[in-house]
Amino acid sequence: MKLTKITDQIICIEEEEYPEHSNCYLIIGSEKCLLVDTGIGLINFNAIKEIFVDKKDLLVLISHFHFDHIGGINQFKKVLGRKINFKEKDLGKKYFDLKNKTIEEFNVDESKVKTVSDEETINLGNLKFKIIFTPGHDNSSICLFEEKEKILISGDTIYDGNLYYDFKDSNKKEYIKSLEKILSLKPKIVLGGHNLPIKTNIQKFIKTKIQELT
Repeated sequence: MKLTKITDQIICIEEEEYPEHSNCYLIIGSEKCLLVDTGIGLINFNAIKEIFVDKKDLLVLISHFHFDHIGGINQFKKVLGRKINFKEKDLGKKYFDLKNKTIEEFNVDESKVKTVSDEETINLGNLKFKIIFTPGHDNSSICLFEEKEKILISGDTIYDGNLYYDFKDSNKKEYIKSLEKILSLKPKIVLGGHNLPIKTNIQKFIKTKIQELT
């Protein structure tokens, strides 16, 4: 795995073995820590916890329930996420192409998921992230926004790459509304579910993505 320090308190964790790896983010707050997403399942999060989390509580939040963001979910007793119907959920498995790992490993145990609410706040002490429901990419997508630092953790709702809305539970109209909601926040940095952070010309970038969808 690859670790990249984004800020003094945010570390990006990537699975280099998987070509379309997703970004997992570990946020080290003054009172609690938060892990956003668990990748495809190649990361040993126990090792991560031993190095960075120490004795603080670690919360785990899933930005959306696609296979490349939930693969390590079984390493945790509980995760936070949006309430959805998992029996009808499109986990995005059509993009799965990793050898020596079976499709069945991405099935979600619903009992592990603690439901979050729109505009609920996750308080880590010196950082407070607001949960924002952003459906469109799929029906479980959420973003996190730290208002003081203007940091947006966006999952696959927006990142520096092609946006996907070809899943059974994708919705282009909702996607546009979600991007407009993000635009109104005026983030100073966007940490997406894939690729590098977006740090410059963010408003223009988001507007371009809205135009692509329309």
